[in-house]
Amino acid sequence: MHHQPHAVNVTTPNKDIAANQNKSEKTVRNQASILFEKFGVHSRAELIVRVLSNP
Repeated sequence: MHHQPHAVNVTTPNKDIAANQNKSEKTVRNQASILFEKFGVHSRAELIVRVLSNP
């Protein structure tokens, strides 16, 4: 199944993201951690800056 990206605000709690995507909060937290490690960042804010500054 292909998932469409959802708009996620820097302050959107993992609980809300999980509910929106029908996932557990732990899964969302783990997926975020994987992305942070992959991009060498420590927060969603840093991730957004990194992604937007590297088109």
